[in-house]
This record gives sequence, C-alpha cells and structure tokens, in this order.
Amino acid sequence: MIVLQTATAADRRELERLAALDCAEPLRGDVLLGRVDGQLRAALSLRDGRVVADPFSRTARLVQLLRAWTS
Repeated sequence: MIVLQTATAADRRELERLAALDCAEPLRGDVLLGRVDGQLRAALSLRDGRVVADPFSRTARLVQLLRAWTS
C-alpha cells in the first residue's frame, strides 16, 4: 500500500536515514513523505522540490506521485 503524508517532527530520524542512504543532505521545512507498506521510500521538499529516495528500492513512480500530489 502506498501512503502520501506530510512529515512531522516525529519523522525527522527517518528523513535523516533516508537522506543518508541517498547520499544527500536531509530535507528541512515542509516535506511530503511517500511510504510503501509502512516504509519511508521517498520524500519531497515542498519548499524547493528537492527529493531524497531509497536507492535500494524502485522509487521513480513514487516520486512521480509525490510531485503530482503537489501540483
């Protein structure tokens, strides 16, 4: 199951872990999360559109959904 939701302070550690997997700086500010079967797989910054995603999962379609949801 795919779930899109806005991040809260409770998601900070997961966002930092995801960014580390993607060799990227963590996203800050308002962020939209993409979860697959409860696992955070991708996140989109609502401030600047930057994305971090799990490089060990197929996330291209999930990222498309995150971008479409913010359009």
